Amino acid sequence: MLESILNPRKAANNLLEIFLVSSLFTTVSILVSYLIFPDCSSIVFCFFVTLLFAPFFQRLFAHEETKEELAIKHRIHENLFRRHEQVIKIYSAFFLGMIITLSVYAVFLPDNIKHVIFRRQYEEIERISQLVSGRFFEFENIKIEGLDIQKQFTAERIEIAKMIFKNNSMVLFLSFLLSLIFGTGALLIFSWNASVIAAYVSGYVFALTRRGMDILTAYALGLPSALLAITLHGIPEILGYFFAGLAGGILSVGLIKERFGSKEMLIVVADSLLFLGVGFFSIFVGAFIETSEIIYGSIAFLAYILFLILLFHKGEFEVENKVEL
Repeated sequence: MLESILNPRKAANNLLEIFLVSSLFTTVSILVSYLIFPDCSSIVFCFFVTLLFAPFFQRLFAHEETKEELAIKHRIHENLFRRHEQVIKIYSAFFLGMIITLSVYAVFLPDNIKHVIFRRQYEEIERISQLVSGRFFEFENIKIEGLDIQKQFTAERIEIAKMIFKNNSMVLFLSFLLSLIFGTGALLIFSWNASVIAAYVSGYVFALTRRGMDILTAYALGLPSALLAITLHGIPEILGYFFAGLAGGILSVGLIKERFGSKEMLIVVADSLLFLGVGFFSIFVGAFIETSEIIYGSIAFLAYILFLILLFHKGEFEVENKVEL
């Protein structure tokens, strides 16, 4: 019943609905996983969220693949990324709904419950903290004068960036592969990442409460502070996973609907590979930013935003045979 709430044709025009349903599905998944599988609920609730959202995203990808067919049939010369930007918006609303809902539970649930539900997430944060990351928001370390580009590209920084890019590349390819095989398998990766970010937010909040701040004020300040702290490298990385999931989802439907070797099939494959390529570029930028000083990281982030603007809005919309997509 729950999985039939959303209509993919209308959802893109009502992102608040996606956000609220994401919150609802997350709440139901946490409750069921904790009651039935308490010892492994930190992983199981991600599977439940994926299962609940799977029918909606399967229909959404089928609709997106239909757009590809119509674009080919009616010779619609529209920017590929503009044609599918609604999916990115839906992914974002789904992802943000999960992060905020999970962060509420990670902060306000009783300690004995949240340490069970978020056990794996806390372990993952501990593992990540072993790595050297970018020094964003450590404002006392910013020095405008005497910036030395050679210090940015030290052997140590390059090795760390390589390691981060390698790890994120594996996650990105897994997102693509899961979407290709299961249609909506990348949702599992998104759900896991959202839960780790939520656990990270709770760490920010409790750091404020240890300084004497009340819990509600700490959450109101800690949530945006934590999200801002990972914005510069987090946005390219998450968008990279979104692009990979979209690439796999479109290709999955295309392989089923299109005749092998047909012009339509070749175009679907080419579009999928283009999305995947942009995904890899995004996580490369994210790895560079994460290991950079804030000045270089900020420049790279602004350049990436400009790249996205050009990607989504470059080119004219032309239709030889007008049709409603």
